[in-house]
Amino acid sequence: MLKLYTIFHLNLAYSSIAEEERATVIEKCYWPLLKLAKDNGVPIGLEATAYTLEEINRIDPNWVKTLKQLCGEGKVEFIGSGYCQIIAPLVPAKLNHKNLSLGLEIYQKLLGQKPEIALINEQSFSPSLIPIYKTAGFNALAIDWADAASHHPEWPDSHGQQPQRALAPDGSEIDIIWSDATIFQKIQRYVHGEIGKNDCIEFLENVCEKTHGSLCLYGSDAETFNYRPGRYKSEADLSKTDEWQYFADLFAEIENSSNLTMCLPREVLNDAKNRQNKPLEIATSASPVSVKKQRKYNLARWAVTGRSDITINSACQKIYDQLGDNGTDEQWQNLCFLWSSDFRTHIGDERWQKMLKNLSDSIPNAQTTQANDYQNIDGIELPSGFSYWQQENFIILQTPSAALRLNLFRGLSIDRFSPNPEDATAWQDNEHQNFWIGTLAHSFYKDVKWGADYYSGHLTLDLPGEHKVTDLQKCVPQVHFDLKANCFVVTCKIDTKFDSIIKTITLKGDTSTLILKYSLGENLFRVGSLRLGNITLNPQEFDRKTLFFSCHNGGEMEENYSLEKGNVNHGKIISTLISSSFGLGLTEGQLTIGDNDKQVKIEFNRSNASFLGLVNCQDVRDSYFCRASLSLIEMDDTSREFQSDIFDALPKPAPEISITLIKK
Repeated sequence: MLKLYTIFHLNLAYSSIAEEERATVIEKCYWPLLKLAKDNGVPIGLEATAYTLEEINRIDPNWVKTLKQLCGEGKVEFIGSGYCQIIAPLVPAKLNHKNLSLGLEIYQKLLGQKPEIALINEQSFSPSLIPIYKTAGFNALAIDWADAASHHPEWPDSHGQQPQRALAPDGSEIDIIWSDATIFQKIQRYVHGEIGKNDCIEFLENVCEKTHGSLCLYGSDAETFNYRPGRYKSEADLSKTDEWQYFADLFAEIENSSNLTMCLPREVLNDAKNRQNKPLEIATSASPVSVKKQRKYNLARWAVTGRSDITINSACQKIYDQLGDNGTDEQWQNLCFLWSSDFRTHIGDERWQKMLKNLSDSIPNAQTTQANDYQNIDGIELPSGFSYWQQENFIILQTPSAALRLNLFRGLSIDRFSPNPEDATAWQDNEHQNFWIGTLAHSFYKDVKWGADYYSGHLTLDLPGEHKVTDLQKCVPQVHFDLKANCFVVTCKIDTKFDSIIKTITLKGDTSTLILKYSLGENLFRVGSLRLGNITLNPQEFDRKTLFFSCHNGGEMEENYSLEKGNVNHGKIISTLISSSFGLGLTEGQLTIGDNDKQVKIEFNRSNASFLGLVNCQDVRDSYFCRASLSLIEMDDTSREFQSDIFDALPKPAPEISITLIKK
């Protein structure tokens, strides 16, 4: 007997639904769902954010009252998710705690219960989120099977047909039940009249022959039945037919089947208590954050695409930093609201402008910065341990803690950076080329497919149908020394066909740290892929057997991923419309890459620019290529040309990246 359950997703903040349409959605989509349970006796699982529940209660309190009654009668199971639909791997751990706790308080108030199962928002899951959900009181999570399984060919199909346990970085575990993008899209096609009921039942019966476990029959939007948000041209026609009746007919067929039955999600968990499978490590180095459905639903969708995700995410981080350990529930609720996923996809103009006003009003006042004490390098005597040379097309800088060589013909790209000060003298004499990060010259790899120069510390702007724009141009820099901070400061201006770039590199004297700062003209913020802070490792210096990267993806603990084997390419282009495949949330503003002995730590202030992290590590014959990058902008179907109103209302992103070489 195959047990089938549902987790209908209710979201009145859905990006394509105007506020004045919400009453219509409740009438056409949400009431019929409850009637399936009340009048047809179908066990229904449904999920909604606390914000959606409050909105329904404001517009139609009888719906919430009926939901509460049906839950009490065991006809409906309510699944939780939080106060708002936030992409958890993109926000700090504390905000994820707040989103869950605020949501649970409202669930208790309106429904008289706190759900034990949580649906992962937009199915964006990272393993360090597990302890946060457990602390909130959830006993199980609902995660998409199709995407997770696509990165684990070693998993048998049976894993997806019964609950499992997921493993966190700290060794803790939580029960999981699966939704399944493949199956719910099949059901959508049936309800929209694209396939027949018999085909649908035959599909389920075929699945039943292979398992006696459980499957999520439907685990997606409720607003797509008897209503069309109007987002896609390919949406099925909405005829006079009651699409919820298609569900009623399907449920009746299932009830009459000897092989299929409907149940509540919690009943599936009860049946799986004696399972013996080891807990699953869902994330991989190639896919550190699992998502849902097609590859276009990767982390970039809510991080660096949309109308200007990078700008509004950075503004949200400013508010978060200001609240700190304080803030009222109302302030935290508002921040959760502003960080909601739907403002970052296909949001309408009216709601966008309203959100911008709220966000602008909530940002703290800008703080003044301390004046620097810069002196031209030619006019001072450098302190002991500091040296400066210009050699042909390079600048070489030496401090008591590091050596740095910058390429004047390539926009101050990092040619060589080493934590060994003595390397600066050797570079000057061309004795050797020891460096940790820098440029791998055209002849470095003995493979024609890798016959290019691979730089570090540079910017690339890829636009559809146009030549790549970079800062790899000949420049005439100003070289200064900061007497207060004891550091070199090198600045240049680079003009591109769209706008100018002012690039500043600061090399500290007390640590092997350089700071890369960009001031970008507004016309560089375009629909495309804008990546900077590119750090290319010298494979001759790092041990591939212990190579790894680590960062935070919404949790309190770092997630560590091995780069010993295989190929990883988070920034790989999917199509002419989708410019990246995966990404890292970097929710504590740092990314570490290296081996057991040598590590490169990349840090930044998320309130200046809430970057998406990308790692690319590829086998190249008997060597390898490894680079970490930070993305300001990626492209997908949500991308819109930047409007002038965004930088009128909010601060323009100001990328500033700290790169430190660490000897272990």
